Amino acid sequence: LGALDETFREIARVMRNKSLFAFSTEECPDADYTLLSSGRYAQADAYIRRLAATSFTVVNADRTVIRMESGIPLAGRLYLLERR
Repeated sequence: LGALDETFREIARVMRNKSLFAFSTEECPDADYTLLSSGRYAQADAYIRRLAATSFTVVNADRTVIRMESGIPLAGRLYLLERR
């Protein structure tokens, strides 16, 4: 998924207050989101935080290795959001 606007709206719609939403992203610094050469999308931290601001509190947004890609650690962010 690239654009996450509708995804965030739907998740917020079906979640109860105080529920948690956890996910990871690859980061892109130059745009809200971009399609990488790997065929995966990456999202900017500012974009995720902007989407979250309408319905969620960002509990954590830690930089971490989200997986190994051809034996190389792939950096990204692990998010934990709480529904308001």
